[in-house]
Amino acid sequence: MLQQWLPAELLRLPKLTILSLCPNPFLPLENHTRRRQVFAQPVCSLAEIATRQLLADGKWTDPCHEGHAILPCGLKERLGQVSLVNICEQCKKQYASSSVQDFIWQTVKGTHDIAVRYRFCSIQCSNILHAKLMSADNS
Repeated sequence: MLQQWLPAELLRLPKLTILSLCPNPFLPLENHTRRRQVFAQPVCSLAEIATRQLLADGKWTDPCHEGHAILPCGLKERLGQVSLVNICEQCKKQYASSSVQDFIWQTVKGTHDIAVRYRFCSIQCSNILHAKLMSADNS
């Protein structure tokens, strides 16, 4: 199945210089006035909140950590599934599953109206980055 958006994580690659986006294989921009679609979970699960707290400490991702034995199996599994890609685009904190997916149609490497998917830990982070992108587009 063809992916319908460009992951924003791809744009973070430091050595990315060429990206062929023509013809545009992604979601078309249906409504020219609405360049953003937000899909948000109203509340994080308790497991996600606990996972984020453990990730913030940093030591808990190491399976040999002395306190790892007392963690419930579900949290151990969640910690094991977190990768370096699971980082909020705004605050750079890690998560197991994003709370917000923000699709913004923007110009990427000279190609207009590319659907880029940004993932965030909260709606606040989504709104901050969206404001920055909008001010960059207007200047």
